[in-house]
Amino acid sequence: MEKVKVEDQLIQIEAFFKKLHDSGMYQKLGIEWPVRVHRELTGDYIFYYPESYLKNLVWSNHIYVSARTKRDRVTILRWLLDKITKKEIDIHIFHLGLFLIYNGGYNPLIQEDINQVGSRRRETFISLPRLMLMDNDDFLAYVWGELGAFFPSDLTPDYRCNPILSDIRMLFKPERYGHYTGIHVSDADWVEPVSGARDNQYHKWISEQDPTTPEASKPDMHQGPIILGHPGWGNTRHFVCGEPLYAGCYIEVKYGDGWIPGRYRWDSPESRIGVVSSSGEVITIDERHLVRILK
Repeated sequence: MEKVKVEDQLIQIEAFFKKLHDSGMYQKLGIEWPVRVHRELTGDYIFYYPESYLKNLVWSNHIYVSARTKRDRVTILRWLLDKITKKEIDIHIFHLGLFLIYNGGYNPLIQEDINQVGSRRRETFISLPRLMLMDNDDFLAYVWGELGAFFPSDLTPDYRCNPILSDIRMLFKPERYGHYTGIHVSDADWVEPVSGARDNQYHKWISEQDPTTPEASKPDMHQGPIILGHPGWGNTRHFVCGEPLYAGCYIEVKYGDGWIPGRYRWDSPESRIGVVSSSGEVITIDERHLVRILK
């Protein structure tokens, strides 16, 4: 099989970069990069990309780079460093170029090759954010974990709530859930965090249950645990899915397999939450009880 010349590969890579710049990605206007940016205590930056995103980008454009020899790798690496030094490409395109050369993120060959590109280029490389890859599970779990809501409180210590998701349900294997929350669940096959719930509240599912069975919902209502918080102004109040509750507003309370409608009532931080039915009867619930309110 005839070896592909490195010069021809550079032409292919440059044409690929130009296509992205001029036409965007996946028939979208512009270029989008899903990336986690991490700054270490040393001040160095690491950019984490979903590996499948870069792979799909390369494969969908039929770009195949064969840089098996050190000479070929160093030649392309020099070219990439010159491009980013001249600001002809940005850091994301540079990382994509590294992905093409080394077929992945961290590769011991990078440290070997960088010593062959010259001192100026080597200093440029060291100053740039590093490229690392994540699998899809880790990337989505990381994003989910970073979307948790924090609520300041005048009455209790500030507390954290699970991310609020209205139209998406997240299921974790217990090991991965423990990795991102520090909470280890040993008696479940799947862990489902309760949207917006305080103190990492979750549902546990075992293999005999089907966590994907849909529960009857109302598209015109927010559904979630009722949580005490502070809006940043005024008095402390209750929230559902980030929406504040006001005295007398319509509310439905989950009991057993059904929902009880009524009007919201709350007298003071020392009292329980009241729900007044149409007949005037009052039932009381505690914080984090599952409720629904009108959007």
